Amino acid sequence: AVFIGIKLISRKKVSKDVKVDKEAFLKKIEKFDLNDEERNALLYILEKGGRASQAEVRNALGLPKTTAWRMFKRLEKQGLVKIIRGRKENWVELRP
Repeated sequence: AVFIGIKLISRKKVSKDVKVDKEAFLKKIEKFDLNDEERNALLYILEKGGRASQAEVRNALGLPKTTAWRMFKRLEKQGLVKIIRGRKENWVELRP
């Protein structure tokens, strides 16, 4: 019973509130050499309040799963997003 309690407490939680200043973030992404897919993904996440599931973004933009995964990894390396790995799905948060 103790093990189950510890397991439940240690689960990663996706934060509900992502504080992103839209204008500041738009200026920030202008400094990067982003392709259309990357820019559209960031704008989509921004419109969703700064956080969205990878599947949601992928479906909205019509991207294959592998293409989307590689794109999010590139954006994470550039410091524009944070990928949060969940049990059933991954989430992407903008990094202000």
